[in-house]
Amino acid sequence: LNKGAPHDLRSIRKSLRNKLHWELNYGQEREGFSPDNLAALQKCYADSEPEDLIERHQWLFEDHYCELPEQEGRKSSEQSEKRLKLLRAEALTQVYNKLGLEGIEQLAFEAGELFCIGSVLHDVQTISEQEKIEWMAIRFGKGDAPEFMCEWLRFCNEEDSSRILKGFISYGKDTLKWTDNEILNFLKCANNNQATWNLVGELNEKCKKKYWVEMYSLPTWLDGPSRKAAAKNLIGVGNNGAMLRGIRYHKKDFTGVEIADILERNLASSDVALKDLKLHNIQDFIKTMESCEQLDRHRLLRLEFQLVSAFGQFIAESTYELHRELIENPDQLLFMISKAYKPDMKHDGELDEADAHLAEVCSQVLMYTKRTPGLESDGTFSDDKCRAFIAHLRKRAEEEGYLKAMQHVIGELAAYAPEKENGDWPPQCICELLENQEYDRIRSSFQTGVYNKRGITSRSPYDGGDQEREIAKRFDRYAEKCQIEYPLASETLSGIADSYRRDAVHHDRNAESSKDQF
Repeated sequence: LNKGAPHDLRSIRKSLRNKLHWELNYGQEREGFSPDNLAALQKCYADSEPEDLIERHQWLFEDHYCELPEQEGRKSSEQSEKRLKLLRAEALTQVYNKLGLEGIEQLAFEAGELFCIGSVLHDVQTISEQEKIEWMAIRFGKGDAPEFMCEWLRFCNEEDSSRILKGFISYGKDTLKWTDNEILNFLKCANNNQATWNLVGELNEKCKKKYWVEMYSLPTWLDGPSRKAAAKNLIGVGNNGAMLRGIRYHKKDFTGVEIADILERNLASSDVALKDLKLHNIQDFIKTMESCEQLDRHRLLRLEFQLVSAFGQFIAESTYELHRELIENPDQLLFMISKAYKPDMKHDGELDEADAHLAEVCSQVLMYTKRTPGLESDGTFSDDKCRAFIAHLRKRAEEEGYLKAMQHVIGELAAYAPEKENGDWPPQCICELLENQEYDRIRSSFQTGVYNKRGITSRSPYDGGDQEREIAKRFDRYAEKCQIEYPLASETLSGIADSYRRDAVHHDRNAESSKDQF
């Protein structure tokens, strides 16, 4: 084996390690190797150990966690992590004793996993702290500081970090004649914590500002007070992107007012950090802002509209306060309608890009507004408020020339009116709305709203249309109850029932077809 090419030996030893790991940790549970064969396998692995220290220990540092070729070597073992850390420290000690820090640098290059070496370097007692400081400071001054040493710095706890960083700066200033700018570049390699920031605070104003301006994000490991202190500095220099990236993981540490402020700053500057946000990040921000009593409601509504504009329709689904505003304020609803729909009288000319985008945003908000005017925040429903809302909306829509669009929108919203406690539906004010002979569009869009409200359905292949028949019976019951007083409303409800019966027949045929196929 030792006479083969290094990469061949590396591949064979990896296979031997994998086999030993399996036999020693899982072989007893199944029919594994006999004791003699296992001993032979262990001897083969020991005899094939390379003389080259880099080649011998490289496998220990190729991944953050590696499975050991010994008992209790699996990841779930309590002893495995401690044992792996010990083996790595012993390996670095051997490499250092023979090849020095340059040898460890070579090992880091060959292994490729810099974090493993940097984190274990603290446990190598044979390398003095001062030697590491001087060696790295000299290399840093030449512009080629090894990355594994930067990982060593970042892995320090705050107490060690303060002492080590002061040692670096002292050596850099006194021996290497570092300037403030060189000290700043060095501190960027260190951990983002209070110890580092205290040293940054001793630099000149230009360097201090540069440090905070170039920070990419608030670190995730900071405690609450440190995070607040860092946030203050980032806001002070206008690094809104780093703030936004940071609060994604620490929204509980920031109030709704603070989140609103950060979002407004990023939206105003169109910062690239906005692209780093995921859907759930924005939804969480909205929930926090909506639950914050100190946040001005008009500011919240404006910000929710801006978020829909920036991120699209899936955010519109989460803007509950914006939806509530539309069913409580008929003027605001008419504004949305006037931007999303064409007026009753045709007009010439196409929309410019800004107006087209505004129309799209308003359309998305309307599409996800699934509440009926008159619905209170506590879930109760007021017929009187609904009547007053619709009367005012109709009057204003007629004045502005959007009566057709108003009927289309209000019809769909009416479909979301809640059931009464006794099971009656729709409420009296909705029946009155459907009964108006001039409102054909409302009746049509009401039916559409009822269908859309149901959402996606699922069923077994042979179920047929049982679900739809049950719904049809329910709408027949609704229609029968209001037939005498509201015949047009009853006809609308009967039409919905008939539609579901047709759907039931369609699903029955699909079920029969499935039986024939399978």
